[in-house]
Amino acid sequence: MHINWQQPIASDNSGVPPSLSSNRQPGEPFSVPGSYQIVYKAVDGSGNEATCSFRITVQSKLSAQCNPMWNFHQLLLT
Repeated sequence: MHINWQQPIASDNSGVPPSLSSNRQPGEPFSVPGSYQIVYKAVDGSGNEATCSFRITVQSKLSAQCNPMWNFHQLLLT
């Protein structure tokens, strides 16, 4: 499953944009199910660092109509 989000914006009082890195990028594939900590790190020209993070949790959801085991049990009961 591909998940998108808006990346954070980093700024510095020097006027030079800091470098921004992350452990994951928007649009990358994520396994289902799974829980992922996304971490962004900004570093300015003086070596000052700041981080921000958030968690994405991906869950699978089956309806009773699509559950193969439910259909199997129905066949056995009829």
